[in-house]
Amino acid sequence: MEPLVEENKKLKEAMNRSEKNIQRAHRERDLVESNARDLEYQKVVLSEHLATVKEQLRSKSEQLATASTQLKDASEQLEKLQKVFEEKKVLDCVEPETAPQPDGRPPRPDIIVKRCKTAWESFKSFNRDVVVTDATHALAVVQSHYPATDLEVIGGGYAKGLSEAKTQRLEDEVEDTAKKLAGDTDLFGETNGSGEA
Repeated sequence: MEPLVEENKKLKEAMNRSEKNIQRAHRERDLVESNARDLEYQKVVLSEHLATVKEQLRSKSEQLATASTQLKDASEQLEKLQKVFEEKKVLDCVEPETAPQPDGRPPRPDIIVKRCKTAWESFKSFNRDVVVTDATHALAVVQSHYPATDLEVIGGGYAKGLSEAKTQRLEDEVEDTAKKLAGDTDLFGETNGSGEA
């Protein structure tokens, strides 16, 4: 009987060890599955977050590109007006001449030249105001959509490292929008309250 009892005892010990090993394997499997689920969830969350950040960056980039292009257009317009001013400087060098008067009346300064000078100064002032008005309008529209925009950054011009080709492409992309915004500016009081002529 003793050999049989001893054999049964060894068999029970082997079964107990086997059961413990199975339980340990189950726990390890459950832990691995739990970690895998956690990693998958974290992957989904990170993917959604990255997609949101990417969209925000794209929107911010488009917004800055539009504002920069509008400011550049306004600067170019002012530069063109400045060139016209340089070409027309001759008006500043003209002195009113005295024209002979009939019937012995005393001569008087040439009023036409004075009026030309006055008109030219008014023209320059008006065009500077137009540039400021359009730039103000463009920046106000941008900030109404994106209140967190730093206008100081936009005022510094294009982003650093932007090539001339990329700059031109940005200008081409926003040209239609710039024309629509410029159409909102009523220079001569020719539109009604709805913006139509």
